[in-house]
Amino acid sequence: MKKRILLFVIPLLLALCLFAGCGAEESEATSRDLPSAAESTEISSEEGSVSSREESAVSSMEDSSLEEPPEESFEESSEEPDFFTAHGQGVLPEEAELPAVCEPTDKPYLYDFPIDLPETEGFSATVAGDLLHLAYWTEENMHRTYSLETGELLCQLTLPAWNVTGYLEDGRLWCVDLESFEVCVYAADGTETLLQVPAELKENTYQNAFLSPDERYFLALSVESTLSLWDLESGTCREITPKGGPYWSIEYADGTFYLPATYGILSLDPTDGSTVIYDSSDSYGNLYGSLWHLFRDGALVLGETDPAGKRFYAFLPAEEAIWDVMHGCAVTNFYDLGNTLKFYDLRAGVLLAEYASDPAYYGIHALFLPNGCVLILEFGEKGSDIHLFDLPAAATAGTSVETLLLTDAELAEEIHRLAEETEASTGVDLLYGSEGNDFVIYDYIGEAETDLPDVYLSVKQVSEILALYPEGMLRESYEDTHRGLLIYLCGTIYGKTGSSLSQAGGLTTELDGYIVVAVDVHNGLAYDIPHELSHVFDRRINYISNQTGTDWMAVWEQATPVKNAYLNSYDDYGENQRYTAWNESKDKNVWFVDGYARTFPTEDRARIMENLFNPASDGLAEILRFDNLQTKARLYCYILRECFASCDTDTVLYWETHLGTIDDSVIPQ
Repeated sequence: MKKRILLFVIPLLLALCLFAGCGAEESEATSRDLPSAAESTEISSEEGSVSSREESAVSSMEDSSLEEPPEESFEESSEEPDFFTAHGQGVLPEEAELPAVCEPTDKPYLYDFPIDLPETEGFSATVAGDLLHLAYWTEENMHRTYSLETGELLCQLTLPAWNVTGYLEDGRLWCVDLESFEVCVYAADGTETLLQVPAELKENTYQNAFLSPDERYFLALSVESTLSLWDLESGTCREITPKGGPYWSIEYADGTFYLPATYGILSLDPTDGSTVIYDSSDSYGNLYGSLWHLFRDGALVLGETDPAGKRFYAFLPAEEAIWDVMHGCAVTNFYDLGNTLKFYDLRAGVLLAEYASDPAYYGIHALFLPNGCVLILEFGEKGSDIHLFDLPAAATAGTSVETLLLTDAELAEEIHRLAEETEASTGVDLLYGSEGNDFVIYDYIGEAETDLPDVYLSVKQVSEILALYPEGMLRESYEDTHRGLLIYLCGTIYGKTGSSLSQAGGLTTELDGYIVVAVDVHNGLAYDIPHELSHVFDRRINYISNQTGTDWMAVWEQATPVKNAYLNSYDDYGENQRYTAWNESKDKNVWFVDGYARTFPTEDRARIMENLFNPASDGLAEILRFDNLQTKARLYCYILRECFASCDTDTVLYWETHLGTIDDSVIPQ
């Protein structure tokens, strides 16, 4: 059986959104070790190639294989430093030397830093050398420079209205007035040095500029995306007209200028003016050392300029905004918990510490200092404050975070390997990717999910969920009636018309003899996969009912003594809350999880199963605490045992863990 990232629209994806028959099975809510940043194991692989599966419901699919990784690890090589050191990150100091002016607070590891901040709507902060620079968001374009040793205000400047700024290696500020095209360098005390810009540079109108930290090269970007390179040492200038563009920003690292664009990134070597264009679909963010923050869903991703180079993936427990990266560590902000900062050791893949800002502050900003501490700037109605967090002292080997150090091609191969292993062990064929092609079926549009971290996480999670089913059960679900079971991992599934669900977490249908499940990987796979597989199991239950003469579907409906228990429609199910867990004041009247469970019997069972797969800390999902729902859950478990040979065992099955005895006493009389 072949596994692949889908490369174009395929017949399967033209039929994912229908249920079998009347479409009654639609839901709205429904390791092997890899190289970590510490291990940095090299994996060599080849690109996958396309081939078709014999008699497959899916045509023109490709096969690829993953080669065995070499034994020598990346970090163990005596010729190369570890990934973060190689990219100018350094190592977190074991102990930080705090400025003498810092005063401890009542919070562990947190110190007051005596810098007097004026009131303002906001500002950007930069640490350069032993200086703190604050650029205020005001019409006056005020810029302040403070000493990080004493907290003293060293100077205050009013910069031109249309300017671009940066910092030299010693912390001095440079500023380009883009209107007059004057270039000034300011010492810490505000002393100004005006650079004599060559006349030929003033002939264009520029939108950006950059002075290299060693004060050797000056690069100016015109509004037409041409580049003017000035060598301050030799006094020579050259004009460069690069391909591609448009360009708008300039970055610098390791003696090279970088200009991100919509298609990728341009690098420029100032020693000879040569340029290299790297085509990439990535969006490049800030540059930390020589590591780019790449905007990817599902993970914190740091990468090299060349898109074929290594990518560091940190799969954080929640969506977190990155503030800074230094010493191989990261500081992030988790807004859902208020202004909570999290500090990670990326090399080791662990959460080191957390800092919860006072609720009186509505904004926060964080920057690493060379001594390993983190400078925390907090904003509130009562003003702004600056604190210092002693990360080296606070650091502990906390919660582990999964990290990978792979090229994109290697990550794609790892996804392939996981999917292949899942098919071999469970009989379920996982489909993923699609290179931007969506599927459109009747009343639904399903967006393809092609972001590699998201695809990896979804394939990994689904593989882990499928492993919870008894060996052979998933094959049993189709082997007597269908050619196979396919699960497509896609993005958002939208309803196109008023009669369809506005958004579906999962869909189940049949195509060319296959049972096909499509799930939105962002909706909650822990619930949606058990939910949709319950719809799959219903086909097996119907088949066994016909073979044995016992109508298990009728037995199920007898278990609910409610007149017109099911609507047999998805229309206005939200209004039908009678007999549901959240609507009845008396527990004895609760027979359904929610209104959606009252649409069809198959949705009733699926809602129960998804909760059995996700028990609460007290041992059973809160929704199933009602006696009637527990009785129905035990009946469903009994039916599965009767219809699946793999479930006919003395072993308590995963979803039965908190239900007690499962025997024929659950059959309604």
